[in-house]
Amino acid sequence: MPKYLLFALGAMILYSIAPILHKKIPNVNSVTILFVYSLIGVVIFGGMLLFHLGGKVDMQGLKYAVIVGVIINLAFLLYVASIRLSGDETSKAVLLRGFGAVFAIFFTLIFFSEKITLIKIASLVLGSAAIVLALF
Repeated sequence: MPKYLLFALGAMILYSIAPILHKKIPNVNSVTILFVYSLIGVVIFGGMLLFHLGGKVDMQGLKYAVIVGVIINLAFLLYVASIRLSGDETSKAVLLRGFGAVFAIFFTLIFFSEKITLIKIASLVLGSAAIVLALF
């Protein structure tokens, strides 16, 4: 299995565990939760940057990293808030977040000019249908 698929599989497993743990967090607001997560990320990834990469950063790429960081943190804030507010319908909040994968396939076709294949079209249609059916 290619390395990128192993990483994606690991992310999928970790993301599937997160909603369960989110529900266990007592009365703490979503912004505080996100702040703690981000702080942990700064410590872990800041250490990796300093020690593993030698502190070298491509400044041109850094501006895109900042933009993506804002988008990811806003998305995660909305996700955490949806889990907190979902009551007994956490699975619907998780499924809707998973719908992002369908959008990602669509956007890669547009922005990266990936080849449109029958398999990708079928994935978009079937993935969308499965998620919509599960939501209702």
